[in-house]
Amino acid sequence: MEKVRVALVTDRRPGHEKQSRGVVQALRRYLRVDLTECAVARPSPARNLLLFARYWCGGSPGGADVNGCDLVIGSGSPTHLPVLALARQHQARSVICMTPPWPLRDRFDLCLSPIHDRVRPAENIFFTIGPPTSAQATDTHDCAKGLICIGGSDPASHVWDEKRIVADVKTLIQRSRQIRSWTLASSPRTPKSTEYLLAMLAQETAEVRFVPFSQTEPGWIEQQYRQHQIVWITADSISMVYEALSSGCRVGLIPVAWRKKNCKFRYSEAYLVSRRLIRPLSAQLDDTGTWEKRQPLDEADRCAREIVKRWWPNSLR
Repeated sequence: MEKVRVALVTDRRPGHEKQSRGVVQALRRYLRVDLTECAVARPSPARNLLLFARYWCGGSPGGADVNGCDLVIGSGSPTHLPVLALARQHQARSVICMTPPWPLRDRFDLCLSPIHDRVRPAENIFFTIGPPTSAQATDTHDCAKGLICIGGSDPASHVWDEKRIVADVKTLIQRSRQIRSWTLASSPRTPKSTEYLLAMLAQETAEVRFVPFSQTEPGWIEQQYRQHQIVWITADSISMVYEALSSGCRVGLIPVAWRKKNCKFRYSEAYLVSRRLIRPLSAQLDDTGTWEKRQPLDEADRCAREIVKRWWPNSLR
């Protein structure tokens, strides 16, 4: 295996770190990775504009430093300029685990772009089915245990109707007789009023327990994916959908009302439903169709193989 020095630039946001760490984790299947990590802070808008101008004029925006690297990987807007600067400084390859804004898009050697971002194809664009993730499939799922993950309000993307959401959850539990126990989980975005309604539902239903996000530790949700075969997720929590799919779970979707007809979340939902990767709530309640047998998603591995194929192809032989 070839040895490659990798610099991982993080903005300390868990969702972003799962993406880039998932790719690094998959790279270890093909390369001997010598990893260096550096964290960067989110700059103010004025500071970000200054750093952008400094980079564009050939200077270094700073914010990250390593002794040497062959590949720089990041995810999240605060990592964009540091990734590019490190790659230029060390003559390394730059990879970003998302679709960057168009002024910077051509500057990266490779952009791991989810198809729901609907950008134009280009030599440095590699399309993924959702973002890569550190989640991995296991054979420890219990078919008698169900997990329901509840998102929360985001005025820019959807209408949060907590009474309808909780009603859907209650109906789902009543109609899913093959599940003997349910775990309800909230998220950082879940309103307190919604958590109260979920807690009341759990008190009224013997086979249901409610776990608020505030009472969980890092890695808790990944552990639940490994234990539960059936996972239902509100449609606004699209990153959790891809994590559950990558964990090998059978994933169902509880709908929300999108504010825009052409938003990327709606597009992503339609894409997954059309390919039968997820099961909509309507199909479950109408008892139409069956859960599809399929291979778990492994977009992190697809991304890693693309990186290796481009710059270290001998490691794939």
